[in-house]
Order: sequence, then C-alpha cells, then structure tokens
Amino acid sequence: MQVALSRDGLLYSWGGGGCGQLGHTETSKMLKDEDGCPYQLTPRVVENLRPHVIATIACGKAHTIAVSDRGRMYTWGAGACGQLGHPDTSSFPSDEDGYPFQPVPREVEQLRDHRVVSTACGDVHTLALTGPAPPSSRRPRG
Repeated sequence: MQVALSRDGLLYSWGGGGCGQLGHTETSKMLKDEDGCPYQLTPRVVENLRPHVIATIACGKAHTIAVSDRGRMYTWGAGACGQLGHPDTSSFPSDEDGYPFQPVPREVEQLRDHRVVSTACGDVHTLALTGPAPPSSRRPRG
C-alpha cells in the first residue's frame, strides 16, 4: 500500500488493499492478485475524506491514519489488535482469516474532544499526540 497527500489536502492511495487499508469503498470491483486480494494500480482519491482537508498521514502494516487540518483523526484498515482506536469491531467486515477491518475512513470517537497534532504507526499499533483542544470543543473547568 502507498499513500500520498496533495498540496490541497486530498489523500490518494494505491497498492494492496486486502484489509481495507486503501479506504476505497468498492473493493469488489478492483483487480485481484493471485491470492484474490484486491489492489489499486494507480493513485486514487480516498473519497470518504474529500470533505476534509487532510494535514498528515501515517501507515501501519495494514492500516492507515489521516488527520485533518482541524485535528480530527480518521483510521481504517486492519483492526484486530485495536490499532484503529474503535473499541467495538463487531459491525466490521472480516477478512478471509476472520479478522475485522474498517474498509473506509472513520473518525476516532475517543479523540473527538482533542486536537491530534501528530501520529505514528507500527505493525499493529498507533500513536497520537494531542495538543490543546480547538476553542469550540473546550469544556469549562470546574
């Protein structure tokens, strides 16, 4: 899998997508490799992120992270080890080995009240660094 970020904040992905890590909705229409895994030959916009201006991206072994210019974090791809930050994977589809995956970008709800400023991914983990919350989401102290 490969990803690229354009100057205007559009995210493109291509390569292998067997675990949903490309973020494209219609994987059934993609070409398949010899193992039957879908792949995208050329860079293609991740349409579900088009309403957002993406500022940073990171990739793990089979998952992808995007952070918007407003500090919102979106994840997709393999999720069996919790690397996506979505605690309930029961509604996720499963790959051929029975492991859950999120096929399209989804906001990480636990970080909604925070502004993510940086991320990093490992094989099956994700890190997020947060900064001060945006003014509209700060809660009064008390």
